[in-house]
Amino acid sequence: MIINPVEKSKYLLQLDVVLEASEINNLFKKELNKTAKTSKMKGFRPGKTPTNLVKNLYGTQMMVELVNKNLVSQVYEYLDKEGIKTFSNFVFDTEDFNYKFTPNDIQDFSASLLVVKEPAVELDSIDWKGNLQYYLPEAQPEKLDEQIDSIRMDIGGLQESEEAIGADSSITVSIIEQEEGADKSEGLTSTFSYVVNAIANETLRESIIGQSKGHSFDLNIMDLTDNEYTLEKQVLKLEGDAKIDSVGKEYKATIDKVEKKFLAEIDEDFFTKIDPNGTVKTVEDLTKILTENYYNTYRNNSDVLFFNDFKDFLLAQFDLDLDDNYYKKFFKQIAGMDDHSLEFHLDRYKDDYKWSWVKGYLDEEYGIEVKDEEITRALIAEINSYFGGVNLPEHMYKKFLDDAYKNPKMVERKKDQIYMSHLVDFMKQNNEIEETFITIADYEAKVEALNDKLVKKAEEENNHDHGHHEHNEAHEHNHGHDLVEDGGDDEDPLLSEETVK
Repeated sequence: MIINPVEKSKYLLQLDVVLEASEINNLFKKELNKTAKTSKMKGFRPGKTPTNLVKNLYGTQMMVELVNKNLVSQVYEYLDKEGIKTFSNFVFDTEDFNYKFTPNDIQDFSASLLVVKEPAVELDSIDWKGNLQYYLPEAQPEKLDEQIDSIRMDIGGLQESEEAIGADSSITVSIIEQEEGADKSEGLTSTFSYVVNAIANETLRESIIGQSKGHSFDLNIMDLTDNEYTLEKQVLKLEGDAKIDSVGKEYKATIDKVEKKFLAEIDEDFFTKIDPNGTVKTVEDLTKILTENYYNTYRNNSDVLFFNDFKDFLLAQFDLDLDDNYYKKFFKQIAGMDDHSLEFHLDRYKDDYKWSWVKGYLDEEYGIEVKDEEITRALIAEINSYFGGVNLPEHMYKKFLDDAYKNPKMVERKKDQIYMSHLVDFMKQNNEIEETFITIADYEAKVEALNDKLVKKAEEENNHDHGHHEHNEAHEHNHGHDLVEDGGDDEDPLLSEETVK
């Protein structure tokens, strides 16, 4: 094969290749003889099929495969010999081939290939600290005080109170079933306790707040909650399999007792109940833990904010100097995009192409990777969180995980979350990226701006059907195609009988 290199730009190399007819012919004869000796065809003994018959039946297909195989192998052999590292698969400069794959009239095969040379990324020279911040909302002292009071309430418990009923009061209520505005003969009676804040009907809830022990009122039990099990077992205390539909809904209710939470004293016993291990001994210790917990509730959002700023910043630092014509050829030939998709989304695909290059170098340089077991642990944590932190039987975990791994978008989303967390940790530890605390209003504005940006992209994707291509706006991805450095093992033919006739 004859290969003539032409520098098209700093990173784009054109290879004008000629696979001469004599070479194709020699390769074709060898393959033809080999196929004839191994083929099994009706009417002929194994290995005795006439070569002309094999040639007539399979010759065109064999030529396509031969040209593909030798084109790929010899091009990458040349690149390796010349010490040229490539970033992605090569593409054909033209898709309009006039070459005839005719075994009886073999001609020279010529083509112009475009190869992107692997660009260098100088990460050490970048001023990370001066251009990137990791944002967190400032912890609000009044919110921390409210949390401490809530803990004191939980530990303090309930005490009977003669004060007016509040939203957080617990009331003990006696009820008698009603019929035509009077106590029903042999009607249902019950006594139950209920937290005022938990009453579903706002009108009923507000009518009780401010009242006191002994207050009576009309009650439709459906105003308490729409949870039938709660009504059946905890409110009406029905026996056996009796259901809510089998009893009346209207009752006369009387408040027999009012209980309110009281603040536990902040003393040694209080801290022991919070932390039996003894690591929390003072209000300062508790405040420190609550503050870190507060920040942790925002870290996923902060990771996403940082990652998007990080990505935009890096993309702005490097220029591949590739024109739109190259990108269109690449995405059509390698990624299977169509003209409609490229018309509406080319800029985004270009950014993804560029990010694939930068991210690949970044991961190799920094050693950032996400292991399968990390994804599994993260999925299990999500399952536990959904069920309130309760550990589930092993077979339930297996079922949930099996279902999760059947959903590529879910797995990719979890992988991206872990990747972003690893990236943030690395940047903090090695590039002096510090946490920057801003007001909650400013923080929420940043989150909202990013959400608006992602929603806009999602709407654009939904407005334009682009066949071969799917997006998940919640995370960054490589759009389903691998940008590989070694094209020697391509599974799909670069050429086919249809595209080159």
